Amino acid sequence: TLLDIAHQLDVGVGLLSVVLLTRAIGGVIGTVASGVLMDRFPRLQYTLLCCFLFGGIAANILVPVAVHVAMLTVIMFFMGMTLGGLDNGAHAILMRLWGEKSGPCMQFLHAAYAVGTFLAPLIAKPFITDIPDTQEDFNTSQVFNISCSNVWTSNCENISYVECACLDSITEVCNGTSSAVIDVYYDTLSNQTNCSLIEERDNITLRYGWAYWISAMFFVVPLLVFTYYSIRYDMTHCFKMRKNESTGGSQTNTATENEDTSQVELNEVADDKVELLEDSEVTVALEDSTPSRAPVTLKTYKYPAFFLLFWFMLCYVGSEISYGSLLFTFSVKSQLQLDKQTAATVTAVFWGLFLFMRVFSIPLVMLKVRASVMMTLNVSGSVTAILILAIFPHNRIAVWVTSALLGGSFSSVSPNAMTWMSEHLPVNGKATAVLIGGAYIGDILLPSVIVVLIGNVHPDYFVYSILSLIVLSMTLLVLLFVMTGIYQ
Repeated sequence: TLLDIAHQLDVGVGLLSVVLLTRAIGGVIGTVASGVLMDRFPRLQYTLLCCFLFGGIAANILVPVAVHVAMLTVIMFFMGMTLGGLDNGAHAILMRLWGEKSGPCMQFLHAAYAVGTFLAPLIAKPFITDIPDTQEDFNTSQVFNISCSNVWTSNCENISYVECACLDSITEVCNGTSSAVIDVYYDTLSNQTNCSLIEERDNITLRYGWAYWISAMFFVVPLLVFTYYSIRYDMTHCFKMRKNESTGGSQTNTATENEDTSQVELNEVADDKVELLEDSEVTVALEDSTPSRAPVTLKTYKYPAFFLLFWFMLCYVGSEISYGSLLFTFSVKSQLQLDKQTAATVTAVFWGLFLFMRVFSIPLVMLKVRASVMMTLNVSGSVTAILILAIFPHNRIAVWVTSALLGGSFSSVSPNAMTWMSEHLPVNGKATAVLIGGAYIGDILLPSVIVVLIGNVHPDYFVYSILSLIVLSMTLLVLLFVMTGIYQ
């Protein structure tokens, strides 16, 4: 819908890239804010999720009715905040409910993300109109040849509206044919034709607006479900807390009367506990000397581990989004010289395998395949796939093979990273915000850098950039495994 929005707002598509960047920045801020709120108000987790869902509905409804770029920027920033908060909130609740056993649920959640990514273009396709960018059509002087049966008619019956408006610039009249050199500037022509385009733009808004309004309907069912959970658990807990506070005041006097008696009893209990602790020191020492097979925790290395996970997610998501979004451009502009239909098919193969393997990962996790093993397979497959294209960058078969292997290898890295974190690190809202925040920044930054390399340096830098990111991801993963003693 990007071209439709540009046509409605009467701006170039390039300006809307700033709007999309603003939405991504809002996603990062929403992710961090959600992590803080989830930890600050753990008893209101379902209520917070309802707020994010309601915000997503409002943002999708408002996007088509934006009448100015500034208004659209604010709406997109708000949409990014709500979707980022929703993303992190869902992960935080899932981790809180299932903990170390959240593997299958995490895979299912990310499979749902992949299904949504697959369905979104299909929903928007029937409502997209084929319109060029306005500023590309009217930006320089153009030459018009105006032909009329009469040299001049006061009512301009035989010529078009634009030609009639521009008759002032006619410089030569000859044999009933008017040859005019008309200086057409975007501002002047847009002022002359605004009246004739208002109805057309309203129709365009109505068409592509349905894509956003239908997307908003997908939020309704989860909003109703989590509203029920909010009333049942969050609100019930709040009512109980208020009831306890009200009854606590009446019990204060009774507690004061029994304070002296209870203090003596507490002192006696404390003496007994000291004796028990002294007797149990030998037992504790024996237990500490026995080897434990429990998962290695990283309380000492918590912050370095989160730092590595942040950069791992940034590189992984950046390489995934960059490959999926720029594969079409690379296939067409590089020496491969694929036609647009074939390039679109290659891109569809990548995302199709991505979706299939995400769904296929669910039974693998249910069969107790460890997250560390799956992450090793994912990263190894990614390195192998991109090496094929790096060695044969101008081979068409290599592009097909690499796209298929990368789609399958990229598929389950993100949910496996979440599961691995729940097994080895203390999990809360801020912890999940670290991973999702890194993913959002990778989504914003890396494709923007790689597309500049493709356009200004050489298309082959697309392959080398993806290879560098995947190798860096593998290095970070090895460091994480070494920190946990995974190979000891």
